Amino acid sequence: MKWIEFSRLMQAVEYKTPTKTVSLLAKEFKEIENKTIFIDILSLDLGPNNLASKKALKWITKSLEVFEEEVEVSIYNHGDIGEGIYHFDTINESSDFSLGGMYSILQMDCSKSDGEAFRRFNMIFNQMSSLERKWFLRYWLRTPRNGINEGLVRKMVAKVYDKKEAEVRKHMQLNSLSDIVVYYSTNQTPPNDLVIGRFIKPMLAKEVPKEKWPKESIIEYKYDGARYQIHKGDTVAIFNRKGKVVTSKFPDIVLMINAWEMKESFIIDTEIYPVESDGRPAPFKKMGTRIHSK
Repeated sequence: MKWIEFSRLMQAVEYKTPTKTVSLLAKEFKEIENKTIFIDILSLDLGPNNLASKKALKWITKSLEVFEEEVEVSIYNHGDIGEGIYHFDTINESSDFSLGGMYSILQMDCSKSDGEAFRRFNMIFNQMSSLERKWFLRYWLRTPRNGINEGLVRKMVAKVYDKKEAEVRKHMQLNSLSDIVVYYSTNQTPPNDLVIGRFIKPMLAKEVPKEKWPKESIIEYKYDGARYQIHKGDTVAIFNRKGKVVTSKFPDIVLMINAWEMKESFIIDTEIYPVESDGRPAPFKKMGTRIHSK
């Protein structure tokens, strides 16, 4: 699939109802070769690119060689950065970029200061049509604004492979949607058992109505940290909440866990937060150096 084909499909479903969107996506999905990449992009199962909207605007204006104020007016008039750029500079000639190539660009680390990330962005941005730019920018900033989310993609997968949505939801507890598609495509059932080293989708909190609150409760302090999943088998693996392995960013925690007097393998769902030299919790912003450093 080419990026222009993906962009046209997104344009076609932008204002459709969820039911019609699922039907159209399911129809097109059967003809797509790179199905797992398509699923990852649609469900925003993408690695962090460390990009903020302010930096994105600077890169766009620098690439187009215009003033920020000019682009800001277009964004204001059309509601978001993707639509604003779509109407700002009309280009009909499409690029030849593949979906796989754009998948890589969408996850490119934009925090680098050596200029290489901008050079790559500038090269591909100036070869895109206006429609391609619109959908690139929306997915680049993780704001597709087309009504497509993980739940809708789950419904599409259920429809394509003639499964009940509850069955797909169950398989998603221990498998990504793209992995599930690989299993379904070969008529296999995704594994649904705990395995050390295989990421488990984290459980999320749900609001409980006040009338169902217990009369007695235990309250614990919640420190301002980031959620991680730690697997201990023969080695230690640390996953962030998206399932990306980030073990190398926390060598001190690996040493700490290896020092525990526990011979059994285990998986813990936990928070990592910064501390001062005396052990007191430190401001969460100090986590930034760890998370984004190379």
